[in-house]
Amino acid sequence: MDLIPEKKEYQTGEKAKFQVRMPFREATALVTVEREGILNSYIRNLSGKEPVIEVPIESSFAPNVFVSVLAVRGRVDSPKETALVDLAKPSFRLGMAQIRVGWKPFEVPVRIETDKTVYGTRQKAKVKIQIDHPSIQVKKNSKITLAAVDQGLLELKSNNTWDLLKAMMNQRGNSVQTSTAQLHVVGRRHFGLKSLPPGGGGGGATTRELFDTLLFWKPDLKPDENGFLEVEIPLNDSLTSFKIVAIVHSGKDKFGSGSTQIRTTKDVLIYPSIAPFAREKDEILSGISLKNTTERNLELEISPRTSPDLKLETKNIQLKAGESTNVYWNLSIPIQKEEIVYEFQTKETNGTFTDSVRFRQKVGESIPVRVLQSTFRRLEDGKLSLPIQENQEAIAGSGQIEVSLKSSLTGGAILSSKEYMNRYPYSCLEQKLSKAISSEKDWDQIMNQLNTYLDGDGLLKFFLCLCMEAKY
Repeated sequence: MDLIPEKKEYQTGEKAKFQVRMPFREATALVTVEREGILNSYIRNLSGKEPVIEVPIESSFAPNVFVSVLAVRGRVDSPKETALVDLAKPSFRLGMAQIRVGWKPFEVPVRIETDKTVYGTRQKAKVKIQIDHPSIQVKKNSKITLAAVDQGLLELKSNNTWDLLKAMMNQRGNSVQTSTAQLHVVGRRHFGLKSLPPGGGGGGATTRELFDTLLFWKPDLKPDENGFLEVEIPLNDSLTSFKIVAIVHSGKDKFGSGSTQIRTTKDVLIYPSIAPFAREKDEILSGISLKNTTERNLELEISPRTSPDLKLETKNIQLKAGESTNVYWNLSIPIQKEEIVYEFQTKETNGTFTDSVRFRQKVGESIPVRVLQSTFRRLEDGKLSLPIQENQEAIAGSGQIEVSLKSSLTGGAILSSKEYMNRYPYSCLEQKLSKAISSEKDWDQIMNQLNTYLDGDGLLKFFLCLCMEAKY
């Protein structure tokens, strides 16, 4: 049975109204207010013409309570029973609803506005925050945390952590179970749509682009005595929507939050269409994606530049109103480079539009170079002679010989003892200590964690694992 509250939240002293959608003309209802136990109980007579009950709200109901209605209908005159079924037998229905109670005294209303809703890249958004609480002391003692986050990131995973009031007024569950012996008297032969899957969800929208960026974060802003604060947020190069959230707390028991959205755009939206990682000698396609947001056709000239120079040619394209397209270049990844910096400068041939996009691509070795042999020798009389034979299995042009002169063993030609310890792969406590001897920062970090390696006898374990017996 559906039990529908008039509103979701009530304050102390109010009367909560509930609509009881029962299938009876008349019924007697047991109304209970529940949470850890039965807080209140009433007997009410219900009529199909006015199936409404009222429950007085008390301060002890905060932060939430459950209202249960057990509607019981006695035997009726018709229809007459048959050999197969008795439809006039007594029947009952049970409904339950949850309401929030007493949140308003702890709530700080917050309004957040911007000077406009659409900006260009690298402009500054002026954000105005107003605390609408009647108490001057609350406004004066308030602190504001302001954040601006890419809406694309929130489309993937919503963030509800800034709702401080909801977290502080943590809702409690219902510990009361309702049972009745009428189930053994009344045989319910029709269970309705109980087995069908429930609805809900509303068809959440999917995001088309993801820009991993936190635009702005200030955790400790102070408003003036009137609860007003104005902040200027510098925008970055992302062409997307941003959600600006203001989280307010005042004293120990006043909380609130507010939010708004802004959008950055240009005549032509340009996004890099480049893999973030490539290997040496890979043959790949790199380029950009463009979308014309205007109502006119555009002729664009795209001039790519790379570091190191890959000698990419300039391309000219025509982009119709509202059209999207991709422009790619075939290129070969050079060797012995750690990254490639792409810069695509786009300008309108017969107009004023111009834009430039820069992107960095990491480059890895297709076949990592490893040390075949490393030799340490003492120089005497300034001369040293070593026989060297070329490895026949090595890839042509990939090998090299490095020679360096050091006054100690802490440095070497290819893999010094210091580099060797930095790359040390073993992670038991003994090896961690050996590796951290030359690094004061690493040593202090291990010392701070040392007590977690202790067992019940005060001895140190090799590994930090709760499931492992202490072996020494």
